[in-house]
This record gives sequence, structure tokens and C-alpha cells, in this order.
Amino acid sequence: MLKITNVRIEEEEMNENYDSERCHNGGGYHQPYIVATLQSGIQLCIDDSSCGEFGSRVDIVLRMGDYVFAECTHNSMDRMYGSTFDRNVELHRIAERLACHLGYGWAFIYEDELDDFYY
Repeated sequence: MLKITNVRIEEEEMNENYDSERCHNGGGYHQPYIVATLQSGIQLCIDDSSCGEFGSRVDIVLRMGDYVFAECTHNSMDRMYGSTFDRNVELHRIAERLACHLGYGWAFIYEDELDDFYY
């Protein structure tokens, strides 16, 4: 089992108008781009462009350089969901654990769960 150790986490606010006083329904939403880099150089990138109670838009990508191992999209605003994450791949399960640690477990989707989002 691979262990999650020595992870460097960087976060950049992508919304130049972010305002914690208005971030629920008045604009100014917190829209971070988060990169968690493992010691091996593998990165879990989370791009959150959600808009408060109007809906979520989160893309999660597991990559090393330009190579993408897997990715998922959780977009409740446009009802678009997709994933290439496979629960049978240990590296993908580590990505899920990292996403949960970063507060995005709710947005992480495995490929075999997609039918649950289209009802």
C-alpha cells in the first residue's frame, strides 16, 4: 500500500473578486486552484469554480507533468459528470484520500458511480 507522506499543498485563489462576506449567494465566491504534490512528483489538481448555492463546478485531475492518470468532473450547475478514476487502481484510491483530506471528497467520482448522477 502506498502511503501519503511529504505532500506539498499549494492553493491559488482564481477569483480576483473573492469576498468572504458575499461568497454564499452574492458573488465573490471562493474559487481555489489547489495542487497537492506527492514526493514522487505526482500531482492531484483541484480546480473549483463553484458558485455558492447556485451549484458546484469542480475538476479533479491526477497527473505527472503533462501525463494525466485520471480525471473527474463534478458540475451540478450544468448536470455534467464524468470520471476515469478506477477504484481498483491503488494510485486512484490515494487520490481519493487526498481529495477528502483537502475537503473535496464530495466531488470525487469513480467511473462506476456515474450512473448515480444521471437519474
